[in-house]
Amino acid sequence: MRRNLGVGIAIVLALGLALVVSNFTQAAGSAAPGGDRGRVQTTRLTATSFAAKDVDLNPRGLSLGDYFVATENLFRQGTKVGTDHATCTLTRLEPRAGAPKRFAAQCLVTLVLPEGQVTAQGVRTGALSQRQPPRFTLAITGGTGAYTTARGQVRIVDLNATDSRLTLTLIR
Repeated sequence: MRRNLGVGIAIVLALGLALVVSNFTQAAGSAAPGGDRGRVQTTRLTATSFAAKDVDLNPRGLSLGDYFVATENLFRQGTKVGTDHATCTLTRLEPRAGAPKRFAAQCLVTLVLPEGQVTAQGVRTGALSQRQPPRFTLAITGGTGAYTTARGQVRIVDLNATDSRLTLTLIR
């Protein structure tokens, strides 16, 4: 579970760097969610873990409040384009009869980019012994500098224990 939680957090961090990439697919004036008119930009990035740490609070063992801290390097077509920084806090442990326990973790991510910072957050859920690569979506909640009006979402797919694929849909 801890490794699954950590990998998910690292993936979330990678989303912010996508905003720096200048090679976006753009659809100016396309309809944005909620009826707003905006510029929609979509890009794909790969995130690779740089450093990560699980923090086990009392009581010892997996329990509410335990958290994971991570940072990743972000790449586009093999070229490093930035970094991300995240924390995920375990907020729910759910036993199920005849199935592995499920978990939920609140994740907060800040991406530090040359043009400013981008923030994202959301809840990642899953099973402690998940067999398929985790897939989840986080909301882009804002930013600074060039990203002060940023909103949208990032779809994250874990590829293995250290790498993930991000599809960022940004509305500005």
